[in-house]
Amino acid sequence: MTESRKDLFVKLIIWLIMIWMVCVLVSTAAAQEAPEKFTNLKAARHAGCRMVFLKSAQVQSCVLQGLEGNHLTLDLYDSTPSGEFFHQETFVITSWYLRAKMDFPNIFADGTHFIGVRFEGNSGTGVLQWIYLLIGWNRTRYEAALLESVDYSLSTLGDWYEWKTSMRIQPRANPRISLNFSYRSKERGHHPVSKVWKDELAWNPKTFSFYDEAIERKKPNLHAVDDSMRFTSPQSRLNFLKKKPDLHSLEYEYLEEIGI
Repeated sequence: MTESRKDLFVKLIIWLIMIWMVCVLVSTAAAQEAPEKFTNLKAARHAGCRMVFLKSAQVQSCVLQGLEGNHLTLDLYDSTPSGEFFHQETFVITSWYLRAKMDFPNIFADGTHFIGVRFEGNSGTGVLQWIYLLIGWNRTRYEAALLESVDYSLSTLGDWYEWKTSMRIQPRANPRISLNFSYRSKERGHHPVSKVWKDELAWNPKTFSFYDEAIERKKPNLHAVDDSMRFTSPQSRLNFLKKKPDLHSLEYEYLEEIGI
């Protein structure tokens, strides 16, 4: 290859890279820009907005879900008497593999719903953690009400460890959440280990959460089961109460900070 051909080849590669970067930037910007409003219910549904009553049984909202850039985005809209839906705010939640999903549990059985989000926590080679987050409307703002590690798997050099949680929400005026935990492990040269236990969480209006400081301080430390895994421990719940997540930017660093 002559020198001139080399120069042309390099320029072509640079040109292709620049075109690719522009396409990525344009598509990312487009994905991040949610409409300011939908003119009616049909338009909102056509865009994929999911209808739900979040603030009260009288005000209909809709949630537009997006997955891009290792994050889940939730754009929230409120309806108006004229039938339009106006954008209120955007939540951004880490989702490394873009596999996050949401649901809308009717926590108080009164026609209003919370936003439930299942998303990836700690992840990497041989490790994957799933987190469940509950978000509710607290008078004047949205606020996190629960943050639990519900699934964790770890495998390394022939050893494997697994933690699973079965969660059952009991909707009523004073809601409760039942948790059934199971832990299994198998290490080379050792017999398999299997443990199960239960926990129950009650709604605490003072903290707008399913956690109570006095109750959590009396519970055993779950890290005694296996300190290599990221369980939801009483201490991580206490840390959550001290500093609830910023829903507009819930990153992995926050999970590490509270120890979940």
